[in-house]
Amino acid sequence: MILADVKVRAAADADANAMTGLAYRAMESNGHSKEEVAKFADSLHITPERLQSCRFWAAEDEDAIIGCIALEVLERGAGEVRSFFIAPEHQGRGIGRRLIRTLETIAHTQGITRLQAHADPVSVKHYQNFGFRVEGTVPSRTCPTMTVPYMVWDI
Repeated sequence: MILADVKVRAAADADANAMTGLAYRAMESNGHSKEEVAKFADSLHITPERLQSCRFWAAEDEDAIIGCIALEVLERGAGEVRSFFIAPEHQGRGIGRRLIRTLETIAHTQGITRLQAHADPVSVKHYQNFGFRVEGTVPSRTCPTMTVPYMVWDI
């Protein structure tokens, strides 16, 4: 795969299953057991309804989805990065950077100046490489007994 061959496009309803599978594989590749991943099933499962509630993008190489990211618009001037996953076999090749830059560009056009993320602890360094900083911890949305890093980026 050559990064120039990777296309980032708006996700479509037909992409929901492929992005869901990608999310599960990415979580497992981050060292989470199947049991741990099952706790996050609600947030990992990307449905056509979720595709309508947030703006999703897919990174595609040769008609296969190898990455995804979503932007949820929050209060005025703020947005949240959601469902940010890269296929394990394509991690470390610049796909995440391309997806986050696409999201940043769109966020700017919508007047968003601050992005936040509830990050998987394994992904903190990756978010920091994009410009995010850890602001603390928050309860996980899908497993409230767990806390996750709360990260912020003033774009």
